[in-house]
Amino acid sequence: MVAKATAKDLAPIEFDSWIKPAHTESSTSTEQGKTTTIIQHGVTEQISEGGETWFRRNLGNAIVEKRGESITTRYVYTDHLGSVDVITDDAGQVEEKLSFDAFGKRRAVFKSNNQAVNFTLASILSLTHKGYTGHE
Repeated sequence: MVAKATAKDLAPIEFDSWIKPAHTESSTSTEQGKTTTIIQHGVTEQISEGGETWFRRNLGNAIVEKRGESITTRYVYTDHLGSVDVITDDAGQVEEKLSFDAFGKRRAVFKSNNQAVNFTLASILSLTHKGYTGHE
């Protein structure tokens, strides 16, 4: 027990809108030379690879990425369960398309002419970690 608290004993505490202490969690992972730090409960990612560092923010259905002076915005569209269905650029062009079976397993996406669309898991994960029912 601390008898007398001094400035060095104190840590800054942020409070949420319900006047409860808000915790800012962060986690860092490194995979194949790429380091990703996720902060603010998954809202912000700091990514470092090959001497370059950039930021990605998940704001509602928008993914905003800032690399140097360049800012890229993508939009995530979900189905009725909240699963990621389509990711588009700011002009509305489809960049990625996902599909899941009833149990959350990824399945092939087909065009109207029954031709499979070839999107890889790596390309999707480079944009968002969310998938079936919006979970990571």
